[in-house]
Amino acid sequence: KRGVKGPKPIPFLGNFKDVFLGRSSIHDCFEKAYYDYKDEPVIGLYAGNRPLLILRDPDLMKDVLIKDFPKFADRTIRPCREVEPLSEHLFRLEVERWRPLRNRLSAVFTSGKLKEMFHLLLECSEHFGRYLEGMIAKGEPIECREISAKFTTDVIGSCAFGIEMNALATEDSEF
Repeated sequence: KRGVKGPKPIPFLGNFKDVFLGRSSIHDCFEKAYYDYKDEPVIGLYAGNRPLLILRDPDLMKDVLIKDFPKFADRTIRPCREVEPLSEHLFRLEVERWRPLRNRLSAVFTSGKLKEMFHLLLECSEHFGRYLEGMIAKGEPIECREISAKFTTDVIGSCAFGIEMNALATEDSEF
């Protein structure tokens, strides 16, 4: 009705027929639409009978996330905690939980503060690179969840608390 281009939906299934049949993931559907309509600033999809927008234009993204935020606060399909506990991240939270978090985090992640943190992130990533090289040299399997948690701990400790955690270097770090 509003002239937004996108793939033709199927009644009751929208554009997610292959997702419902277990042939592809939701990510694959979004990615296919994103690349099939690469000249469009906005792409329209349907999840069942619910309309969804994919934004490709950076200026539109900025407007939606900053200036027009109150109109676009309900951004995605709500996660199901029982089925997908890891799907409850900042980008998929419902409006009631997302809005207060956004207000708190906006003050923390200003451009100036991010610039100040950048050198700390680089330092942590250099430690992480050296740690990975050592793990590869040993030729043992790498537990990705564990090393990701250690890296995250180092970054949070360094940026938020100004403490060098050394979670990567210490095998059984208290942190």
